[in-house]
Amino acid sequence: MTKEREDRARNHVAKILGDLFYVKEEVPGSWPVDGRNLRLDLLLRPNEKARSMGFDVDAFGIELKDPQSNESVKKYLDCVIQAYTYTLCEFDGMRPSFVLIYPQKEKFFEHDWKNKYSSSENEKPNRREMSIVGRLMQRANVGELLLTDEKIQIEFGGARFFDSVKGRSKVKGLGIKRQVGSQKY
Repeated sequence: MTKEREDRARNHVAKILGDLFYVKEEVPGSWPVDGRNLRLDLLLRPNEKARSMGFDVDAFGIELKDPQSNESVKKYLDCVIQAYTYTLCEFDGMRPSFVLIYPQKEKFFEHDWKNKYSSSENEKPNRREMSIVGRLMQRANVGELLLTDEKIQIEFGGARFFDSVKGRSKVKGLGIKRQVGSQKY
């Protein structure tokens, strides 16, 4: 993402989420294995309004990526790994419970289909492919941020974690239980 496009996207997302969350931009952090310096696009903590809607997570992150790329889906998959590893890191003294990617995966698959594969029906991305990616993300504490004119929604594997109209989902542990091997902790 160009600096200008990233700044515009970050400002847009921060402005919309500012009603429910305290937002910090470009937050420095470090990888616990070797102390390597990192930067998280957005670190968010719920304000009282979000907490009154059941938002029970102390901190989470958001990584912004531009779907307009020569290898858009590969870029998205790299971002999934980046977001997962960021859930293991500390930013501003906090470890995010999960990290969201914005925009949602469909934008990346569609961009590749239109631009890399010239909208060939043989190469059209299908729901199954995107569902597999979503399942992997869910188990890695990586979700998606969906923004519409009407609401903010946080999803993991297509399941609603929170939205600005309905509040927090009643599904326990969605997006926040740690996966170690095949076990949930």
